[in-house]
Amino acid sequence: MTVLLERTAGLYAASVTEDTRTAYVRRWRLFEGWCRAHDLVSLPASGETVMLYLSAATQDGGFALSTLRGWMAAINRVHLEAGLPPPGQHPAMGMFLRGLSRQLPHRAAAPQMSALRIDGVRAICKALEVETTDFRTLRDRALLCLHALGLGDGEISRLSWDDIHLSRHALRIHVRSPRPGRPSHHVEVRAGHSLGDVSIAALRALEAHTRGPAHDGTWPVFTPAPTTARSGCDALSPKGVFQVRKSRLTSLGAGGERASTEAAILLLDGSPSMVLRDTALILVGFAGAFRRNELTGLVWDDVAVSSEGLVVTLRRSKTDLAGRGCEVGIPRGRSELTCPVTAMQRWRDRCLLQLNAGRTDPSSTGDARNPSGNSEAGDPAGVLREQPVFCTVGRAGRLGTRPLTAEALTRVVRLRASQAGIEGHWGGRSLRAGFISTAADLEIPLEAIARQSRHATLDTLAMYIRHDDPFRRNPAARVGL
Repeated sequence: MTVLLERTAGLYAASVTEDTRTAYVRRWRLFEGWCRAHDLVSLPASGETVMLYLSAATQDGGFALSTLRGWMAAINRVHLEAGLPPPGQHPAMGMFLRGLSRQLPHRAAAPQMSALRIDGVRAICKALEVETTDFRTLRDRALLCLHALGLGDGEISRLSWDDIHLSRHALRIHVRSPRPGRPSHHVEVRAGHSLGDVSIAALRALEAHTRGPAHDGTWPVFTPAPTTARSGCDALSPKGVFQVRKSRLTSLGAGGERASTEAAILLLDGSPSMVLRDTALILVGFAGAFRRNELTGLVWDDVAVSSEGLVVTLRRSKTDLAGRGCEVGIPRGRSELTCPVTAMQRWRDRCLLQLNAGRTDPSSTGDARNPSGNSEAGDPAGVLREQPVFCTVGRAGRLGTRPLTAEALTRVVRLRASQAGIEGHWGGRSLRAGFISTAADLEIPLEAIARQSRHATLDTLAMYIRHDDPFRRNPAARVGL
């Protein structure tokens, strides 16, 4: 019976989310402290005590009516869990709250969250597509290529651009001795060899980023910052080269182990990890009309690829507190630029490459080789599985083990919208509101929109439709004037 009682109590406590319970605890402690200061009983509290508490709050802090209702909800919840009648149901409480609503000053409404419609999503994706790799990534990739060719830290630090001879088919490096009179030697690698192709491309990219008309060929190849006529041309010391290698290999490793040099070179090629993550985050968040916690709470086991697109399993949501779960379909996009399936597969491949110690998985790169799209077929070693889909990414490329928070999601959307030059009041809810508003603009039936957005009522759905353009879907344009 003891076990049954404990289980029953746990199920009762699970009727509210952990975040809600935390807020209730904080509000209840404020009420307890006020009651102690005024020699009043907090549990059980009378309706008159609660009315006195709320009245005092309007004098001291000038709190809004919604805040006071939240405080009363916390007091009611504590009484219910204690088996006591909630004081908020006192017969006089309704009249008291109506009096408060008339006496409290009406505050200016907070700016409404803008809806990121499809044109804004396209603008962000275009900005992300052309985002260039930063100098340090280009420098570190080229540095690791030379290390893989057998050059030591001191030899790398002494290289100047006059020592680098690039052609379409070969890379030739003049390696100078640190001591006068000692013979130098050359390192040469030709195109067609895997490391040769990568090394030629890496040094060409670094040269295009750092060398300009004012540059002298005697300037060092590897510097702490991009060299310009004004910034000088101090070279990385041998210790600095070693620290760059150590930092990159540590950050790009997994499971507490350093990445191999070859794996790190692969991971530094192409789009930065943060760009791949943010592209997938925005496209999937928009297409699935996900709430913030739904999106950030996804793990890779929740995502499967089918011939039609992605199938995302939501284990729990705001309208499914019982945890029955539901599946959300994300169809393939018409354009590769805005295809959420393509974006998610690219991000998944990057995560798998890094967490799988640089070993690529051919079954994860196309439906023909992985028609089911389940995690076991695309991830036979189970490297991803319970890893968060949208994890934190460090400046050096380290993949975190924790998911983005709702606040971090908001910062990502704001940053990417700002970089794309889109004006508005952006946040994590902009993706959900943007999908619903775009679908409404296309006159898709509200019932169909609600199925995708998982709204319980159409009244709640209508609150997400933004009417920011008075001429959008204006009926006066259709009446024949």
